[in-house]
This record gives sequence, C-alpha cells and structure tokens, in this order.
Amino acid sequence: MESLVTIAETVVKAVRSGRNIEGRLMLVKTEDGHECIEFRPYNRKPKTRRPDEMVKKLRSGWIKLSAMRLKVFASSSNELSAQEVVNDLKGQINEGLDAILRDERVSMLKSFYK
Repeated sequence: MESLVTIAETVVKAVRSGRNIEGRLMLVKTEDGHECIEFRPYNRKPKTRRPDEMVKKLRSGWIKLSAMRLKVFASSSNELSAQEVVNDLKGQINEGLDAILRDERVSMLKSFYK
C-alpha cells in the first residue's frame, strides 16, 4: 500500500521559519482511490482582550476598569514614616473612589463605600 503525506505550503513555510504548528493528521482517499495522509492545522484565533479603561489618574498611581476587575495602583515615597505612607495611600485611594462614585461607572461600589 502506498501512502502519501500532503501538507499545505503555508504550513511548510511556517515550520521552516521555526514555528510550531498544532494540527491533526487525517486519512483521506484521493480521487484515484489511493489513501493519503493529510495534515490539517487547527484554525485557532488569537485571544483578544479589550484594554483596561483608565478611570482616574492619581497623584502616584491610577485606577483602571477591566472586563472583570477594578484595579487600583498607588505608590508612596520611601522617605515617609509608616503612618504618613498609610495616610497618603488612603487619601489617594479615597480620591479615586470618590471619582468613581461621581461618574457612576461602577454601581457596585456605592453600597461598599457607604
């Protein structure tokens, strides 16, 4: 029994360039009755994610809204005492949360902030 392997030219070019191609091998019959092994690559689409939306720019950080989460980043100077750092970060985060409540972008936070 004679078998041939057929691979699309685009797959061969991708493999020659060093990429790994995932796919499946299929046993198909040609028009003249011969059996042929054919490689068919998976047609996967890249995952797309919308970028995070900037809700509020803080003095030393930001608050962003993603599809699933509310992200808060705040930083403070190393030269401050521990109490000053805590007060500074609390002030920045509260300022950002106030902006969120004013804009009514995240309605869940209203009950949390009361």
